[in-house]
Order: sequence, then structure tokens, then C-alpha cells
Amino acid sequence: MSIRQLFLFAFVLSFAFSCSGPSRGLDEDERRFAGFYADYLLMTSVHTDDATVPVRLAGAEELDSLLSKHGIGKAVVEQLVQRFESDPERWRVVLEAARDSLQASGGR
Repeated sequence: MSIRQLFLFAFVLSFAFSCSGPSRGLDEDERRFAGFYADYLLMTSVHTDDATVPVRLAGAEELDSLLSKHGIGKAVVEQLVQRFESDPERWRVVLEAARDSLQASGGR
């Protein structure tokens, strides 16, 4: 699964699993990925009153830079994607951590 497919997958799952449930602790890779994902959302966000503006996708260099910043290799991303596909509840918990990070940084 490519990085872009991962983000599309993340977007779809964020809506599909937005209900609350019991939270489990995140491992180190999941915490780093939550931080990466929060930064990715900030990087690609478009601030405008016009709802027709398309989402800005990050380029390969920007993605590689963010992954490096958070100490995440592509192999780890692939492992996490497989984990989240088999356990969507884990993905929900990571999304909540990313949301909390965004709220804490004022990037809501």
C-alpha cells in the first residue's frame, strides 16, 4: 500500500470509526505515527472560507521529511497499515491521539 493510499485509508476510517469506545495505550511506533499524521494534517490543511478548495496533497519529499522528523521508516508505515487494517480499533485510538495533538498545538 502506498503512502497516498494510506492517507486515503486514514481519511475513510476516521469517519467510519468515529464512535467512542475503550481506549488502549499506544506503542512507540503508534505514538510517532499519530504525531506524524497530526503534522501531515496541518501541512496539507487549506484555510479558506471557500468550501470548494481541494485538499493540498503533500509531495514525496514532504512526506519523507515528515516521516524522518518523527523517526518512522517506510517499513514501519507498512507494518502499521497492516495492523490498522486488521484492527480498526487501534486506528481509531491513533486518530484520537493525532486529534489530541492537533488540539494541544492549536491547529484544530
